[in-house]
Amino acid sequence: MEIWFIVFLTLENAESDHVSNAIDEISPINQLVKRLEQDIQRRRLSPGDRYISAAGAGKLLGVSTSTAHRALQLLAERDVVTRYQKRGTFIGPKVIAGTQSDLRVVHVLLNDGMDPRRLQSDAFFQGIIRELPEASVQFTTLPSVDPAGFLRKTVCSEQRSEELVGIIAFSCPREVYRFLSDAVVPAVIYGSPYSGNTALPSFDVDNFEAGRLLTEHLLAEGHCRIVVISSAQGRPGENDFLDGITEAITKARMPANTLVVRMVPDEYEVFSDATRQMLESEDDRIAFVTRGREPAKFIDRAVMDFGSEARQRAQVAFFCDLTNMQEPCPYLHVQTKETLQEVVVAMARILKLRAEGKVVEPKHVVSPVELVLPSR
Repeated sequence: MEIWFIVFLTLENAESDHVSNAIDEISPINQLVKRLEQDIQRRRLSPGDRYISAAGAGKLLGVSTSTAHRALQLLAERDVVTRYQKRGTFIGPKVIAGTQSDLRVVHVLLNDGMDPRRLQSDAFFQGIIRELPEASVQFTTLPSVDPAGFLRKTVCSEQRSEELVGIIAFSCPREVYRFLSDAVVPAVIYGSPYSGNTALPSFDVDNFEAGRLLTEHLLAEGHCRIVVISSAQGRPGENDFLDGITEAITKARMPANTLVVRMVPDEYEVFSDATRQMLESEDDRIAFVTRGREPAKFIDRAVMDFGSEARQRAQVAFFCDLTNMQEPCPYLHVQTKETLQEVVVAMARILKLRAEGKVVEPKHVVSPVELVLPSR
C-alpha cells in the first residue's frame, strides 16, 4: 500500500510538472517576451543597438510599465538584451537575426474629419505596390475620443498575428504621433510634425510658400482684406501657412489688419456663417482663404447666396495640402507639384527603409508647391 502511494505521488508530480511547463510556455508574460523578440527581429537589430525602455515596451505591448519590465528582464536573463542602469536597454549577444522585413499591412490613418475617398484611388494603391509589392492597404479613420488607445489595440492585434505592420498617418492628433514614436512601428507622417515630436519621418508640403504665393496673387488683384477661415482644432503647419501670408502682406506694405483670421468649429456650415459675417462687415474687395477644396465650396456658396455685389468683390482661394489636383478647379489654389502617386511612392519608400532598420535621410521632406489659376 505504501509503495503504491509513493508511485502515485511520483506520477502526480511528473504530471504536475508537465502541466506547469505547458502553462509556462503559453503564459501571458512569455507571449509578451515572444512579441518583443519578434520586434527585434523585424527591425534587424544587432548586438549593441539601443532598444526601447520599459515604458516604450509597455506602450508597444499595450501593458503596464511594470509588466513590460518583467518581459525585458526575462530577455536580459537569456542575453537577448542587456540592461544598464541609467543608460538603457541594448541588444545582447544572443539575439536571433531577423529574416522578415517585408511589410505585409500598411495602415493609412485618417483624422476624424477627413474623407477617405480623397485617397482611395488607383494612384494611391499603385504607389504603395511599387515599393511594397507584398503589402495590403487598410484605411482607418481614428475616433475623436482616445485615438491613441484605438491605435494601440489595432497595432497589438496585428503584431499578435505576426504580420509586419507599417503606418502612414495623415494629419493625426499629437497623441497618435507620440504613440507611434514610442511603439517602434515603421511609420511616416504626411503633414507637419508637432513641435517637440520630430522623431518620426515626415513628408510635408511647403506651408509657408503656399501662404505667400496665394497672398501675393490676391493682393496684386486688388484685394484689401485677406480672411483666413480655418478649423479651430488647428494642426501642424498652420502657423507656417499664416507666416507666409504675413510675409507677403508686409512685403506689399499693407496694414497689419489686412489679415483677418477666423477659427471656427470643424463643420463646413459654420464656414459659410463666418463668410456671411465678414461680407456684412466689409465693403472692400475681400479674399477668403481656407485649406482644402471642400470648405472652399461652402465659402463660395455663401458668397453666391449673398448677391451679385458680393460675387463681384469677393474671391475664394484655398490651399490643397493633400495632393496635386489633376482635374480643373474653379478656384485659385496652391498645390504640391508632385502627383498623388509620386507622394505615396516617397512615403512607401520611407516605410520600407524603416522596416529594414535603415536610417531615413533626409528625415523630413518638404515638397515644393505651385500656384494654380482658376479654370474658366
